[in-house]
Amino acid sequence: MLYRELKARMDDAKALEITSGAIEAGAVAHLRKTLGQLKGDALARLEPQERDDRIRGWMDRFFTATTRLDEVSASKVSFTVTACALVRLSHAAGHPELATAFCRGDASYFSSLDPPIHLDRPTTIASGGETCPFRLRLDSEEPG
Repeated sequence: MLYRELKARMDDAKALEITSGAIEAGAVAHLRKTLGQLKGDALARLEPQERDDRIRGWMDRFFTATTRLDEVSASKVSFTVTACALVRLSHAAGHPELATAFCRGDASYFSSLDPPIHLDRPTTIASGGETCPFRLRLDSEEPG
């Protein structure tokens, strides 16, 4: 609704920029509320089964996504989103161009953590991929 109202009052590019910014900020706020201030080092100190259970618990909180857990280690979490209601709803609303703003929210959230959690997600459903493979690196080292 915001996007449609803004498009009626300004050029489409500016309306998209403002609406996408609001969606991204809202996504970050939602992730902060849902996941809190994640600490990769705290997760690393858990026993393997506890770590796996914690990650599955976090994934279960996201009713808008169908996910598959791929790998959990002391320094890496990999999961794949196989379906995303936010993309489907953006398309159903007639504005598929808004879907990628939710994806940017994910990236902004993980990079805002202290220390940051590094997200590698080469494709997204919103940008035309079949899945969204999330590869989170929990350590503070850059890849070699």
